[in-house]
Amino acid sequence: MKKKELLGKLFLLLGGVATIETIGWIFDWGIYPFITYYFKEHLLMSFIILMASALTLNYCLVFLYDFLKKDIFGFEKFKSLKELLISNEKKNRVEKILFFLYRYGGEVPVLLFLTWYDPFLVVLYTRKGPAFQGFKKRDHLILIISTILSCIIWSAFWYSIVSSLL
Repeated sequence: MKKKELLGKLFLLLGGVATIETIGWIFDWGIYPFITYYFKEHLLMSFIILMASALTLNYCLVFLYDFLKKDIFGFEKFKSLKELLISNEKKNRVEKILFFLYRYGGEVPVLLFLTWYDPFLVVLYTRKGPAFQGFKKRDHLILIISTILSCIIWSAFWYSIVSSLL
C-alpha cells in the first residue's frame, strides 16, 4: 500500500471516529441536559423526544455505515469483539472495559455497556454475517431496544442532576 493511500485511509478513519465521538458527546452532554432541563417535571415528554431523536440519529448512522460500505467509524472490529477481548492485543480504554466485563460477566454486561456507550455499536456487535449487509429485522429490534435502554439510562442520569438543581 502506498504511503499516500495509507494516509488517506488513516484520515478517513480518524475523521469518522472524531465525528461519532463529537455527535455522541454533543447529544449526551449537550442535548440531553438541555431537553431534560427544558421539560423539568415532564420526564416522560423529555424521554419521548430524546428517544425519538436518538433512534433517528442511530438509524442514520447505521444506514450511512451500510451505504458507504467502508468502516469509516472504525467499528468493524466490534464484529469480532469476542476474539479481540480474548486476545493479548493492546486495547484502548473502551476495549479494556469491555474485556473486563466480558471476562467476569459474559455477554450481558458487554451489551449493557455498549448500550450505554452507543446503541449504534450494539447493532454492529450483534450482526451476523458479512459487514455492511444492510438492516435485517433483527437489527431493527436490537437498535430500538438498545436505544430505549440507553435513553432510560441517560434520562435517569440527567433527570437526577436537573431535579437537584430545581
